[in-house]
Amino acid sequence: MTELVNYLKEGTLPADENEARKIRLKARQYELMEGILYNRSFLTPGLRCVGPLQAEYVIKEIHEGSCSMH
Repeated sequence: MTELVNYLKEGTLPADENEARKIRLKARQYELMEGILYNRSFLTPGLRCVGPLQAEYVIKEIHEGSCSMH
């Protein structure tokens, strides 16, 4: 994920051509707005991408937080 963010921010790609190609193809599905990575979608608003620690927090909040009794 870090290589993808670096490519979107600075346009830098890895030296390996295969890896660079994979990142260029994958980058079409994402956009970086104000330093936050979003998954592009035509039908819905962009989905914010979160890292492993943030994902754990979000899941915990959904199950135990304000939405737990819903």
